Amino acid sequence: MRTVVDRLAGAGDHTVAAEMLDAASAGEHAIDVRTDGDTVERIRFDIRTKRIRVRPPIGKQKRYPRLDLTLIQAAEIGTPEGPQAHSLEASHGHRGRVSR
Repeated sequence: MRTVVDRLAGAGDHTVAAEMLDAASAGEHAIDVRTDGDTVERIRFDIRTKRIRVRPPIGKQKRYPRLDLTLIQAAEIGTPEGPQAHSLEASHGHRGRVSR
């Protein structure tokens, strides 16, 4: 699952982004990307992972459970050469670990 909105996390007093700031780096990963000009650019990412309890939006908390998820965040290292930085955030749920 790719997170688009910064959801509430933990006890509901902070967000997923705030939790990920505390996550230690798990290492770096590099990929080669072909740009519009047919040149190959190497992009380096800092990889962070953390197990987080994610809460549904405030208006849906009575209908949907909290989820214990493992988040994987990849943020570009250094200054991007294009108009914006590259990033990726994904999460993986664990069966049987849903709490209300």
